[in-house]
Amino acid sequence: MCEGVARTVHTSRLLGDPLPIAQSDIDRLYDRYQNGYGRPGPSTP
Repeated sequence: MCEGVARTVHTSRLLGDPLPIAQSDIDRLYDRYQNGYGRPGPSTP
């Protein structure tokens, strides 16, 4: 897993400086994957 993340970060940095992700987007996605992803029923995008 660590090697996969390192590969992704390295590849993205080859393309330029990464853009920051808004904290509100991080919080929304974290909540989605902790509480909805992989469970039956509608999932909020």
